Amino acid sequence: MSKILGIDYGLKKIGLAIGNEDFKMAFPYKTIIKKNNQTLLTELKSILERENISKIVLGLPLYLNGETSLTTVQVKNFAQKLKTHFNLPVILVDERLTSLEAERRIMELNLKNKQKKKMIIDQLSAVLILENYFNQT
Repeated sequence: MSKILGIDYGLKKIGLAIGNEDFKMAFPYKTIIKKNNQTLLTELKSILERENISKIVLGLPLYLNGETSLTTVQVKNFAQKLKTHFNLPVILVDERLTSLEAERRIMELNLKNKQKKKMIIDQLSAVLILENYFNQT
């Protein structure tokens, strides 16, 4: 069984989802509050080992017209760090509109707790990134 870690990278919060490549299914996993790069990489390492992850799929933020932004550059740098630190394949997947879709799905859940909504939205975005990846493979 091939497990993939989906990542919705943000400067403050990182949403994670775990997907099964064989069944093309993804599930919310965790939201990490980023303190600094070292603690983030340490936490990711423990998740990769504990969950026996074989591949990382990272959302690549682009403007709607396909242009890159400062965030695009930051995500590409983060992807390079992941490749260097973990020696796993890192695939970048267009994440345009995933946040909007995640917010739409959250509204359907009718959650009342704003803090919980904020934590779940990052995980749901990571799920959508994995779903985009599965749709391309």
